[in-house]
Amino acid sequence: RGTLSDEHAGVISVLAQQAAKLTSDPTDIPVVCLESDNG
Repeated sequence: RGTLSDEHAGVISVLAQQAAKLTSDPTDIPVVCLESDNG
């Protein structure tokens, strides 16, 4: 279980970094919205 929590922490940190990049680049947000709508 300890290893799973460590992996989760790594995934969360990566997602946080990706979210920060999206917020820093507003041009990427509409693209993601369009992809989710088309999905």
